[in-house]
Amino acid sequence: SSGINAESQSVLKLYQGLIERLPPSDNRTANLQTEFERRRDTLIRPFVELKIHQIAFTLAEQFKHFTLLVQLCEETNDMARLRSLSAAHVGFAEVSTQCLLLCIWIVAK
Repeated sequence: SSGINAESQSVLKLYQGLIERLPPSDNRTANLQTEFERRRDTLIRPFVELKIHQIAFTLAEQFKHFTLLVQLCEETNDMARLRSLSAAHVGFAEVSTQCLLLCIWIVAK
């Protein structure tokens, strides 16, 4: 899994580098960001499904896949990590709250 992890990391870093080099006003930036987010999920989710949580946590945090991080914290019942991520990353607490509220809404239906 370390080879796959390295490959996933390389692909995601390539996308990040391209996004950082393009000016925000460039039309390609939004398209590239959308593609990055799709690929990010595709490359990290298999580690979650295979229960290789440490790699999934590392990649999700490195590439700011906050929704998946919330899911991982819930799946592993790691609320201390959830609080730590909220303190460490701008925007994480908001995503976390939205995800948890969505879960409550779904359960209530």
